[in-house]
Amino acid sequence: MFYEEMFLSKPTFEKIAVTTKLPDDHTKWAPKVLSELHRQVPVMEEFHSTIVLDRVDANKGVGFGYIVAQPKTLNPMMSGSLPKIKIPIVINGWKLSPIDVFYTKEGKGLPLNERRVRQELLRAEPFDAAAPKDMTTSGDVRSMLTPPWENVGQFYRGVNTQVSSGQVKTSGLLNRLHRTVHKKDLVKVANWIKSDEGRSSLFGDEDVKGKFLQALRLKPYEDFAKVAHVEGPVITQYKWNGGPVVMIKTAQPGAFNPQQQAQPAQQATQQMGQQQQQQLQQSGEATQAPQLAVMQPVEMEMDQYMPVQTFGVYKVISVQSEQLVGWVFPFILSFEMQKVPMQVFTDGTNFAMQQSIPGVHMSGSLNLPNEKPQNRGMFYLVKNGKAFGFAPVEIMGEQATPEGGVMYMCKTLMGGNDIQVVKVQGIQGAAVMGENVYGIPMEVKWLPFKQQSNPLVEEPQKATMRGNQFMMERIQQLQQQQAAAQQAEAEKGKKGRKKQASLNAVIRQTREGSYSLSGTPFEKLANEHTQFLDQGDTVWMMALAGVDPDYTREKLASIGHSLGYLEIPVFREVVPPEIHVEKIASRERFIQPLKKDLLKHASVFGDPLIADTLLSLNFLSSKNIHMFMNYMPQLEEAIHGLVNLLVASRVGLKEIQEDACVVAIKGIEDVINGIKMLMLREGSI
Repeated sequence: MFYEEMFLSKPTFEKIAVTTKLPDDHTKWAPKVLSELHRQVPVMEEFHSTIVLDRVDANKGVGFGYIVAQPKTLNPMMSGSLPKIKIPIVINGWKLSPIDVFYTKEGKGLPLNERRVRQELLRAEPFDAAAPKDMTTSGDVRSMLTPPWENVGQFYRGVNTQVSSGQVKTSGLLNRLHRTVHKKDLVKVANWIKSDEGRSSLFGDEDVKGKFLQALRLKPYEDFAKVAHVEGPVITQYKWNGGPVVMIKTAQPGAFNPQQQAQPAQQATQQMGQQQQQQLQQSGEATQAPQLAVMQPVEMEMDQYMPVQTFGVYKVISVQSEQLVGWVFPFILSFEMQKVPMQVFTDGTNFAMQQSIPGVHMSGSLNLPNEKPQNRGMFYLVKNGKAFGFAPVEIMGEQATPEGGVMYMCKTLMGGNDIQVVKVQGIQGAAVMGENVYGIPMEVKWLPFKQQSNPLVEEPQKATMRGNQFMMERIQQLQQQQAAAQQAEAEKGKKGRKKQASLNAVIRQTREGSYSLSGTPFEKLANEHTQFLDQGDTVWMMALAGVDPDYTREKLASIGHSLGYLEIPVFREVVPPEIHVEKIASRERFIQPLKKDLLKHASVFGDPLIADTLLSLNFLSSKNIHMFMNYMPQLEEAIHGLVNLLVASRVGLKEIQEDACVVAIKGIEDVINGIKMLMLREGSI
């Protein structure tokens, strides 16, 4: 007893990757795989997934395939150009291997985590490039990491003055101090550099000398600054040549200062209206401008909102007193062909689902959108001049069927149930085809739900009251505008009335497809904005003057049949921004935190690496840090090789331990994340 050890030996356990049991029926594998993908990697719910199981042996419970994931998009025409990744799927003995790796379009294997997925599918990762080629590094790390007791150099007030110039990066700080430093402070720095103390401290360090020279070139503090006065609505022009980016140009009528930038096509289409999207696809250009509130006589008539009983186009009103016009489905069909007392409204962009929707019938148009099924939406069927909608769903993924069709893995918007929907040839309505599997007719179409609108008023009386109140407010607004215009006209007198009468824009056709603008509305602009304009720029400039883009297009289409000359009345002048002088003292709270002594480098840097400088160790330098950055390509290649070995191990290469590959991938991934953080800190100084 006395010879027994006091503590028990620590037990060891073999790490085994967790697998998931799949159903015996191989037709149910795909929904289970998609569910496991979302459970193991929750970020994948934000992307559209297509499952392909191309090698399946149902008798042995063996399968191999992949999942193609890509970003969800509101514009199906752009889905082909979106980035994609492939996630391998391995099934052995009815057990699904962990879903933890993927391959890029270049065939590079990577671990399946949120950072990697977003890097490949949503944005480019900063600082992915290797270190600069002119940064020479030694292969021996001992020459890079100088111990603190060797070669520490000279000291100045407890701080090593021979620190690496890669650590004391003052360029970013100097840019922020521009125009905020008083002249007396610059004189103080210049006098210190001329002193014996300054000359001895800077002796032999050309890099630090350059930083001080740059500091002396800063423009001093000024008492006043010129600020532009911005006024008027923003008018936006979009131009697209079919490539991945859209050129966007914006300006304001009262402060004409055109700004142009390029945006990814998907991002640009999200911020423009449906009409502008159609124009962009058809002609490659579109102009978006606020619609002028012109009251039509028919809009002055009082409306009677009634509960919707039949399908059609209706005018509805929201609880925020917003008037919308779109299609209303009086009921929806479940996938078991049961009538569900839930009504759906959509105008092609906004949608609402409610128990009751009162509206004013406008027409029975069947010109509904029909897009590729993805994201949120509703399958619908058109028969006998009516449209019948099935239960709205959110498509989480899809899989090709052996018959050449597509099975959609969905989650119902009402109830959140997981179901599978497949198009079947020959059936007239929806039908149950298995557990949570439903068939729909081949001729069904897809109605997308892009954004949810404010709730609609459900009671007919309240809807009538709000709708008529909306009309009365618009009528009163029009009357006030007319009264204000008449009063302004009377105050201006004869001279003012003459000027108002001459507020016309002149459009001349200089050559085929080229136009010039003149007249009072544009006389204050430079010629580059009014001469030799294409049709898109002409429409945009006229929109700045208050003319509807569609009206301008109609006039430009008829100019070829006339003498090449048009005179169109406009609503406002387009003028450059007014510049006024602002006293800098009003910005003192922003300037004060930046007023630092340029000689005290350590006090103005927040980077953790500055601790090495404070301690005068000279342990870390830009050379060894760049050497660590240069390891990135080798580490990424090692990740790729380990992913290939992991997949090979799961499909039968038993000589390679699966858990060893998983641990190695995680370890190297942690090292890469650490180096990326180091690169981010280096680039932010």
